[in-house]
This record gives sequence, C-alpha cells and structure tokens, in this order.
Amino acid sequence: MGEAMRQCQAWKREGIRIKIAINVSARNLFEANLARTIERVLLEHDVEAEHLKIEMTESTLMEEPGRSLQTLEQLSQMGVELAIDDFGTGYSSLKLLRRLPVDEIKIDKSFVLDMAGSRTRP
Repeated sequence: MGEAMRQCQAWKREGIRIKIAINVSARNLFEANLARTIERVLLEHDVEAEHLKIEMTESTLMEEPGRSLQTLEQLSQMGVELAIDDFGTGYSSLKLLRRLPVDEIKIDKSFVLDMAGSRTRP
C-alpha cells in the first residue's frame, strides 16, 4: 500500500490525478485497524482518499459479513472507493449486497458466460 501511495504522490506532483486500486485479502479486511492504517498511509503520502479504490473479492466479504460491513463503512466514510471483484462466484445474498457501501461491482466472467448459455423459461 505504501508503494502504491508513493507512486500516486509522484503522479500528483507531475499533475496526473489518477485513482489507485489496491486488492485486500480477508486477513487485511478483518484487521481491526485497517481504516486507521489506510488513513495514516494516505496522510503520510499526501494522497486524498478519493484517489484510492479498495477491491476485495465476494468470497472475502462473505467470510465474515458483519466485520466486513463495519470496515467498509469506515472506509466509505473516509471517502475511499470500494469495489467487489469476482462477484457471482460465491453465494452472496443480494439483500446483503444492498447493505454494503460499495461503489462498484465487478461481475465475474464465468457468471456472465453461464447466463448467456442458459435457457430462459417463459
């Protein structure tokens, strides 16, 4: 994360305003101080929260949905963009998905291909 923020800061000095995406694992997502750590790294590198996107897989979120929700709410309140990657590969409830403060859902290719090949019923 530090290296990504250093690069974002370097681009910012050159006048390039770009969002950096960082993938987080379940272990990262469930760290009690993840939001504080991200906030500290952003401040250290003089990068605004809106220039950071955190991506996590659907399966990562579903390991412990309650803890995931709490961390995602903290990050969202900071202004960090949130994305779910590989959606459709697990067993997420759409009801749960509606509760998550995510900005983007990346649907897994296998989910879309399965839809295109399945027959619809009247």
